Amino acid sequence: MKRFCAIAVIVCLVSISCNKDDLVNSQDNEQTIKKEKLYTVKKVSQPLTKAVSINDKTWESGDTIKIKFLNGSSQLQDSVKQVAATWLKYAWLKFKYVSSGDADVKIGFDMDTRYISWATIGTDCRLVSQNTPSVNFVDMEYNLEEDYETFQGDVLRAFGHILGLGFEHSNPESTIVFKPNAQSYFEDYYGLSASEALELLELYDTEQTNYTEYDPLSIMVLGIPSTIVTKKSMAVVANTELSDSDKELIATLYPKIYLEKISFSTPYLSDRFTEQIVEVNNVIYGISFCGVASFDATKQNNVQSLDSPSVFPSVIGNLIYYRSLSSGGSKYLNTNNGTMTNLPAYWTHNGSPKGINGRVYFGKENDAGLYYFDIDGTLSHQPLYDANDIELQNLAITQLLNDVDGTLYVVATLDNCVQYIYTIDNSYTVELRFHRLYDANISLFTSPAGKIYYTHIYYANGDGYFGYIENGNMYLIDDNAGNISYLTVNKDDKIYCINRSRSEILLYENSQYNTIERDEFSLSTMRFTNFLMPLKHYPEIVLQAVTTSGGSISIDWFILNPDGDNYAHRIQPPENVKLSKVIETSDGQIYFLGSDATGRAFWKYNKD
Repeated sequence: MKRFCAIAVIVCLVSISCNKDDLVNSQDNEQTIKKEKLYTVKKVSQPLTKAVSINDKTWESGDTIKIKFLNGSSQLQDSVKQVAATWLKYAWLKFKYVSSGDADVKIGFDMDTRYISWATIGTDCRLVSQNTPSVNFVDMEYNLEEDYETFQGDVLRAFGHILGLGFEHSNPESTIVFKPNAQSYFEDYYGLSASEALELLELYDTEQTNYTEYDPLSIMVLGIPSTIVTKKSMAVVANTELSDSDKELIATLYPKIYLEKISFSTPYLSDRFTEQIVEVNNVIYGISFCGVASFDATKQNNVQSLDSPSVFPSVIGNLIYYRSLSSGGSKYLNTNNGTMTNLPAYWTHNGSPKGINGRVYFGKENDAGLYYFDIDGTLSHQPLYDANDIELQNLAITQLLNDVDGTLYVVATLDNCVQYIYTIDNSYTVELRFHRLYDANISLFTSPAGKIYYTHIYYANGDGYFGYIENGNMYLIDDNAGNISYLTVNKDDKIYCINRSRSEILLYENSQYNTIERDEFSLSTMRFTNFLMPLKHYPEIVLQAVTTSGGSISIDWFILNPDGDNYAHRIQPPENVKLSKVIETSDGQIYFLGSDATGRAFWKYNKD
């Protein structure tokens, strides 16, 4: 069997192991690589525990590195992918494996006459031509079957080099002292030339590397036997797992950027009066007192002005309904073709339109009852009756929402005293489901799974209860919920609440309310609002909090991660950035609308 050792492609080794025409731009790039053979290093201002990385060779945090295998069986390739992904637990990077076209990293198996494996350092991988390996493994089929630990260590070490890490024994803080026979050892054992072996004995330049205390447990340690060092204690074996310092260093080199700014320019989303943002097919629409505007989240292009000042939007299919403050009525925007259609009536905020089978229902302003627009835009009144089939007048429509099957629920109150809940099905049949005397405080909400929940919070006497509606029946979950003020349900039907003082987040589970830990604030005036947004694609919940200080109000955002640490993390925006709105798009992307010194902008929240 061939001898094996994973080594970084030291610059001169790259040029020797490749033909001149194997490098992009041939001679020029070859010379550039040779000039940088000392792996530039610089001490970090806040030192890590132990580690070393190469400046000017690292990628940008958040990069997607395209990787292509030039040969090898599917089993071998999949095994390499699986081990390499270990680095991605700590580095905010992505590996994208491609089978054709250009790639940043080109991996070969036994494509070199040498009996050593090697990997090009960091972004220098891009300098190697597409049909030539920038990483070459030796004897990996054997190691995969007979010596998996060695296989794992070799892959981790090679990908450490790909990510810009150097050999740990060359750390400027290394305590290893080589004997004179070390050079000949590397020449004989690894098949290196004299200059290549000599370079392995050199320490990195202290001015051009990130380095800290030497770590003999690092995955980037090259196996060094006791016969070539002055003390046996200096001998090290090649490790097969990432050390704590490896994890710390790579996380520092590639930190997660939670909020990524997406700039745009428009006068229509330029002040604090923005009412709401909605999304249709990855295009985000802002509806505000300044106007209606759109932002293409996919293309990340500038906002387009669409209409005059407007409020209270509602999305139904590909249509956005909203009240126009300039036309004296309402409108809807067809997002497919950009056309506007005028409508003859206003609706209330709580009774914003909801659709069913082509018909759009809404609560008309001034407690005028329930109305609908038919497919042709005709405005009609929808009579609502009590249990004795007497038509009710002057009803206030307080809520409209659809369940998972599309059934429309209508919540109406009469004189702030009696509450009625109706359903309307796909055939437009209206049915009274529930009515309660002197109990007009029930509100409904839909979970991400489409289930209808109801809550009753009565602040005057501390009364409270909640439950869910299924098959036309109301089922009670807790009738002793006087200690909560707001409630929501996540994608997995876990129930989360805000307590009555609005200072804590609670999980209702097994008939008990348990406090969720969260990031603390020094200001005691922080209170959670009634904005609890469960994400549709993930189990997380986004929460909003406000803090008052010296007459000013600031907004903070939290994200609760039930499947992770079940902890409410404060979303820390960049300095001088204020986030005011949030939206989850249909493809699971999360955007915040906010402002900084340059004006309004979207910030994309990078969840993963």
